Amino acid sequence: MSVSRLTAAPLPGPGGPVVSHWLSLATGMGLPVVWATEVARNLALPADPVATPATVPGSIRGAVYGPARSTASLFHISLYAENDPKPMRSLPLDRERGYRFQNLPDGTYWLEVSALASTAIRVSPAGQWVEVQQGQVAVQDLLLD
Repeated sequence: MSVSRLTAAPLPGPGGPVVSHWLSLATGMGLPVVWATEVARNLALPADPVATPATVPGSIRGAVYGPARSTASLFHISLYAENDPKPMRSLPLDRERGYRFQNLPDGTYWLEVSALASTAIRVSPAGQWVEVQQGQVAVQDLLLD
């Protein structure tokens, strides 16, 4: 068996296009023989940067439920980094959209809900530790009753 020509053709692969060398066999059938996968990876073209779970920040989100849901605007939620007494971020609750803290690095965070005015409405949970991992969305819903 002899080799008549050597050509390169792009093939899809994990992480972007990979150049794989094909040998056309002299039999005229044009059957491709792919070189070893390791060789193909070493010859890989640089791919455009793609966001992967390791590079995408995490987030925390939650919905507001319960019979007193319409009063959600009376409350705000604060986010604290572990071992930090000052809130990183604070925002009002929204009865339709709840809340969302985005672009958070890996870590453990304390969520705390407090009322903007005196109210008999109970929030559950009023405070909660939440673990955030990159590329993941941690969910902590709130009950107002």
